[in-house]
Amino acid sequence: MAVTSLNDRDCAAAIESYGEVEEMDDRMTRNYMKANYLRGHQLISSKAYSDAIIYLNNARYYSEQLKFTSLNQMCRFWIAESYYHTENYEKAREIYTGLYNESALNKLPESYLISYNIAYCHFKEENYPAAQEWFNKYLNEKEVTYRKEALERAADSYFIMTDYKKAAFYYDMMLEEFFDVNDIWPYWRSAIAYGLHGNDNMKVEYLSKVLKADPTARFYPEALYDLGRAYVMSEDSDNAFKCFQLLAENVKDNNWVARAYIEMGSLSRNLGELDEALSYYKTVVSDMPLSDRVVDALAAIESIYMTKNNPLGYLEYIE
Repeated sequence: MAVTSLNDRDCAAAIESYGEVEEMDDRMTRNYMKANYLRGHQLISSKAYSDAIIYLNNARYYSEQLKFTSLNQMCRFWIAESYYHTENYEKAREIYTGLYNESALNKLPESYLISYNIAYCHFKEENYPAAQEWFNKYLNEKEVTYRKEALERAADSYFIMTDYKKAAFYYDMMLEEFFDVNDIWPYWRSAIAYGLHGNDNMKVEYLSKVLKADPTARFYPEALYDLGRAYVMSEDSDNAFKCFQLLAENVKDNNWVARAYIEMGSLSRNLGELDEALSYYKTVVSDMPLSDRVVDALAAIESIYMTKNNPLGYLEYIE
């Protein structure tokens, strides 16, 4: 019954049948080990990682007893994967590190992923110095399937460690090889890194790429807003205004739209166009009353009315 179930890939039934056998010979034990390994994989495929660990541990135990070294290493690899997906990064890292130190799974595709997985465990544990070290080890492997992701996470690690020069260097490497205008995160972060180590021209150059991105792309409003602010800081009012106008027209999130109107109001106010500024601030109050920018808008409106020596006009507006 167990063999029939195993041949039909009904691993759960095979394991249950073998459980009824009081004394298993070597062939039965090997099949039992195989059934547990395959059942673990089935559960991983359905993302039932905690259950998968139980069966993979059974397969690991019997592979160790029977000296099936390669299978034992493969079991440990997938146990570590399962721990990672259940957010037990410490256990996952310990198993991966053991495999790395053994030079396990020699030349198999999984062998080249061990350093990458160790790096990601450190990244998730917020140990960024170790994360960037292991991502760099992975980038020097013979096979680097996830080069883009490794470059990006190494850059993120340097950024979080406030080593902005190295962060920009790694983001730039990634962008040179894998640039996608709608993948905004790397060039947005690179721009910020350049700004933080004093290169404002590069900051604007990188942020300006967002102008060609799809407004629905992730991080579009953040990058476009930062571009507008970069133009404000460089006193380029025309380009700043264009950025905030695009933000107001293309983004559906009212908090970002409110920020855009506040910025356009400030630009108009600085140019002495007080009525134009009032219209922007009043739009925030009337159209986006739940925005966290309403208080700023009201303060600006009051200030403009006082500048125009029209306190009664402000009181009428508030009423």
